Amino acid sequence: MQSTLLIFEKDQTKAEALKNLLDSMRGDVQILTFNEQLNPNMVFKTIQVDCLIIAHSCLPDDGFTFISQLKVSGHLVGVIYINEDNDYHLVRNAFKAGVDDYVNYRDLNGPDFNRVVSAILAQKKVEAIQQKSALELAMLRNVVDQMSNLLMVCDTNTSQLISFNLALNRFSRLTTEQLRSSSYVELSEQFDSRTQWIEFVNKVREEGHRKYEAELKNFAGEKVPFEFDTCISSVSGQEYIMFSGMDISRLKEVQNDLVEQARRDPLTQLRNRRGLSEEYTRAYKNSARNQEHICLALFDIDNFKKLNDTYGHDIGDEILIQFADLLRHHVHRPMDIIARAGGEEFFVMISGQNITALKNIINEIIKATGQQLAPHTTVSAGVILVEPWLEKVGFTKAYKMADSKLYEAKNNGKNHARFCNLQDIN
Repeated sequence: MQSTLLIFEKDQTKAEALKNLLDSMRGDVQILTFNEQLNPNMVFKTIQVDCLIIAHSCLPDDGFTFISQLKVSGHLVGVIYINEDNDYHLVRNAFKAGVDDYVNYRDLNGPDFNRVVSAILAQKKVEAIQQKSALELAMLRNVVDQMSNLLMVCDTNTSQLISFNLALNRFSRLTTEQLRSSSYVELSEQFDSRTQWIEFVNKVREEGHRKYEAELKNFAGEKVPFEFDTCISSVSGQEYIMFSGMDISRLKEVQNDLVEQARRDPLTQLRNRRGLSEEYTRAYKNSARNQEHICLALFDIDNFKKLNDTYGHDIGDEILIQFADLLRHHVHRPMDIIARAGGEEFFVMISGQNITALKNIINEIIKATGQQLAPHTTVSAGVILVEPWLEKVGFTKAYKMADSKLYEAKNNGKNHARFCNLQDIN
């Protein structure tokens, strides 16, 4: 691509002489001349100039101010100041204003002048490339800092933060200086030892890219889930591990809501049978640890089919909702479990130190059902009593045993509970 060279010289003869001296460069340079005094307000508005050769006689009334303004305007233009006198004061002011070189008319010759112009054009091309690279880097950095994703570069040996975007500052509420003295291990608490960190780095190195989920602590000390994509890159022989992290807390909330909805009965808003085994296991372990008795009851609303046939399914649904509310009223400890097992069957698991008190809760539920549900109906229950610190019984086995006792209650008058101790059965 041709460079553009602009000669400002009032004397037409001198201007032509300068052009002739640059004759050998004509294939690479477009040479333009201008023989009027410079007007700072119109120069370079319509012409992209790479090098300006300006005679002292063409400077405006304010002298070198124009050159100073040109240099700070952002134009990457080389400036060669040319004069007939070796006036030290003028030359000094010219360089202070920002000219790149000075040439005296009396010393001009073709080869030397060509070398001066060529050197300045080459220098400006380098500066233009550097300016473009700096602009691209600034634009890229701006994009990176505006991203909501966390971007981090860490030392592979220590997990020390080397570089990061502003998203990490916003998330952590820490200054750049504070973050530079921190590490990924400190932010994530994902690793308990340096050995685990090194093992993780080796896995990333082997796999090329590694996607995983982990939690970071925010400024409030809360743990926020992120999905990370990480890889290892080498710069100047030094390895770094790079992280790109997306906050997935909202996604997790949606997923948890969906899971919770899937585990809830839409009619009564109690848990359904899905996931009941996991909750049973958790409550069982808690009771064993505290040496509390477990009372596992399976309730069945008596004559429910007859109620549906007599009053309709809408009333049947209303009875189910009433019984669910009644269970909530009597069973409300944090580790207690209430669930609609299916149809008109309900599952209850309560625990406590006093086994008589647990039995009383079951009997109170049966009594209240006969008094409060409308249309009037009753409920039967099969109940298993367990000492979890002495033995372990799984959910499926316990459920079947309670169901067996429920069957006995239904076939022996209904409206009561059949209790048994697990130890008695075993």
